Amino acid sequence: MIERLGDREIQTLPPGEAAFAATVDVEDWFHTNYRSAPALDQGRLPRRVEASMDRVLEAFAAAGARGTFFVLGCVARDHPRLVPRIASAGHEIACHGMTHTLIYEQEPKAFADGVSGARRLLEDQSGKAVLGFRAPSWSLTLRSLWAFDALAEAGFRYDSSVFPAGNYLYGITGAPRAPYRVPTTAGPLVEAPPPALALGPWRIGVGGGFYLRALPLWVHRRAMRNYARAGSVFPLYVHPREMDPEAWPLRLPLSFGERMIHDWAIAAVPGRIRRLLSSRRWEPLGDILRRRGLLP
Repeated sequence: MIERLGDREIQTLPPGEAAFAATVDVEDWFHTNYRSAPALDQGRLPRRVEASMDRVLEAFAAAGARGTFFVLGCVARDHPRLVPRIASAGHEIACHGMTHTLIYEQEPKAFADGVSGARRLLEDQSGKAVLGFRAPSWSLTLRSLWAFDALAEAGFRYDSSVFPAGNYLYGITGAPRAPYRVPTTAGPLVEAPPPALALGPWRIGVGGGFYLRALPLWVHRRAMRNYARAGSVFPLYVHPREMDPEAWPLRLPLSFGERMIHDWAIAAVPGRIRRLLSSRRWEPLGDILRRRGLLP
């Protein structure tokens, strides 16, 4: 079925078996895109990503879960042992960009150069093809649909960046919640969006980030059941700082509202993630899409 996403023609894909993808955005505690956050000298900030990833990998191993780890290129560059460690644990390596910069605040050439360089670095470190991409802060929006072409040209085969509900920072209102195919100048790209719960005409995010912390656990479980009944893919997502109690006291100079989004109920995340991981069979996103015949 052919639909539209802004000025793009997209192809919705048929449902398949219920599938649950565990995903991680591999970044440090200070990688954010809040409007109130000032420019920071990151070289002077404490690094927590390796210690935080210890907690994430332990939780996945305890649940027998395998996942997709969307790694920032700058993190891989500064911590060269991290990607091989993730890959050796049986997880898929995917790309989160070179830096944690909003796509729609970049020039197309700068974005293309950055994701191409990040992909090469991640492939060199993991020894495997990197097929998936996720934008920092879900910043593939109506303002940056040109990024689909850049991603396909760089060699990516799927994306997980289009949040199917709009807010002040990201998302596209009315975008499909199930996977769809996006034609590009360099061939088709599969979009596997993050999850959202439909409540009449409204949508609300589930399965990760602020939504995982702010909404009762039963809401996320209900969303998972809904996705399963629809034969869709439910991508759970987590950030390393959310699993690391020693990172929680590290604060950014944010406005009151954005500080609430950043820190609200963060201590609930480790327990909730462990409970969700133990409740289903979680796989890498690439494995699910490949099984559905959507990837080479």
